[in-house]
Amino acid sequence: MYIAVDLLDGKGFNLATLILAGLALLMGTLAVYYGRKALFPAKRQLAYQLERSSPILDRSGLDPNNGVIEVRRNGVPLVDPHLAVVWVKNTGRHAIASEQFDQGRPLELDLQTPIVELLTVEAAGVRSLANACSVSGKSILFGPELIKRGQTITVTVLTEGSADLVVREHFIDVSLSNVGRIGVQGHFVRTVGGSALLSALAATAGLLVNILT
Repeated sequence: MYIAVDLLDGKGFNLATLILAGLALLMGTLAVYYGRKALFPAKRQLAYQLERSSPILDRSGLDPNNGVIEVRRNGVPLVDPHLAVVWVKNTGRHAIASEQFDQGRPLELDLQTPIVELLTVEAAGVRSLANACSVSGKSILFGPELIKRGQTITVTVLTEGSADLVVREHFIDVSLSNVGRIGVQGHFVRTVGGSALLSALAATAGLLVNILT
């Protein structure tokens, strides 16, 4: 009897409370984690970016009276030639199969300016990814083709004018995001989540201090 009373009084009671509070915090964290996974299952994800669109010629310091420098392609002069580099990366936890391209329609990377020539396609030595890339008018077309987790396709094209990327897609269960926005959103989520966890830990610590004193 005296042992039971001692456990429920003084230091024994405070220690039991501390242990129960720690277990409650751990169980709450696990519940939030697994609940989020159940409510928001992982999707297949693609990130994309127009890395750069750079003019081949800088005419700002040229005197037109001293002659004109021209860039020609197959004998045809280009008025405002640019090199544009675009990349797409599978950033999700799952591969994107060719079946995810709805009705076999490709991913369209519209550069909003005429594409003169497809120069290079780099896909970490995976020939099928490079062969799945083509050009039509102002757009780079990709797929349908399997994109494994972590794979990146980088495309360099010659354009007539500066590029500005607009993406059109017909995927099934695949989310697309501009890499810049991903970085901002990811930082925001991590910051808010970290702040919430720290607040919860601080509140728990304050409660335990009050109990123990």
